[in-house]
Amino acid sequence: MYVDAYAECFRTRVRLPPPPPCFALRATHGGPVMLRIINDLHNIWNENRSMYYVYLLRSIPAPDQTYIGYTTDLNTRLKSHNQGKSKHTAKYKPWELVTYSAFNDKSKALSFEKYLKSHSGIAFARKRLW
Repeated sequence: MYVDAYAECFRTRVRLPPPPPCFALRATHGGPVMLRIINDLHNIWNENRSMYYVYLLRSIPAPDQTYIGYTTDLNTRLKSHNQGKSKHTAKYKPWELVTYSAFNDKSKALSFEKYLKSHSGIAFARKRLW
């Protein structure tokens, strides 16, 4: 039952939450073939589950300095900002993460980042996010 539902979702690119923990236990009654199918489905799920982040940073030594960015790996990106690898943020390091938003869709994340950098987006961020 679960295998058919997940196979259909991967075929149509519909995102589902992760299967329940007992998923593999129930399906193993079908033998090694069923277990291999389940492992394949989990691999496909993990490959297609990438997240896109829009994040807001504030400089610790100069709190009036802020930065808005986009990434797929938030921890690595924050470390690179704090190590001075970005020319836009190296002068005011170290940085603290103020907030972030996670998106399933890359275009929505990029649109939100673009909005936050616009005049009305800056006003929204000042009022709601900083």
